[in-house]
Amino acid sequence: MLKRKPISEETRTKIREKAKERVRLGLHKGWKSRKNPSYAELFFMKVLKNNQIEYEFEKKVGKYFIDFAINDKK
Repeated sequence: MLKRKPISEETRTKIREKAKERVRLGLHKGWKSRKNPSYAELFFMKVLKNNQIEYEFEKKVGKYFIDFAINDKK
C-alpha cells in the first residue's frame, strides 16, 4: 500500500488560491465537463417521466446548478 506524504498548510493554501483564480478567470469547467447523468439522476428522470412531470435538468440558479427544477412548482 502506498503512503502519501502529508500536504503542508502552505501547499494547501497555494492549491486553493490557484483554484479560485481559475474560477475567477472562467477557466474552471466545473459542471460543464460532466456529460453523463448518474444512476440516481437517471432513476429520477424515469420517475418524473412516468408521472408526466415536466422538469428542467441541471438548471443554473445563481452561481449553482440544481439537478432537477420543476418550474411550474417553483
